Amino acid sequence: MTKKQIKQLASASYTKEILDSKKVEKIAALLSRADVKEYIRALKLAEKSHTVSLVLPDAKLYNSNRKFWENAFKNKRVIVEEDPSLLLGVKVINNDMIYDMTLKNNLELFAKETAE
Repeated sequence: MTKKQIKQLASASYTKEILDSKKVEKIAALLSRADVKEYIRALKLAEKSHTVSLVLPDAKLYNSNRKFWENAFKNKRVIVEEDPSLLLGVKVINNDMIYDMTLKNNLELFAKETAE
């Protein structure tokens, strides 16, 4: 199978933007071992493009602004991670893009600039 065909199978594994485990099992059962490896790789990439990770110092901050985040990332699943070391702000991981708008990151950048 070509990579294009495997990508098409990976996109066909979704039902309403949600990965359908029954479809995945049926497709994987029909593929060869090498194609299953490529299929899993394609599924991971597809899942990464359907997901946004928010790293917050406190998960309560997400709950108070839930509608804002849902509107900002429509048609994507939002995963919230808690990291108390961030102090303040948010770190957004959207596919391969990382937006680090935390106080910890700003202080580290400031310290690096003043050291130079």
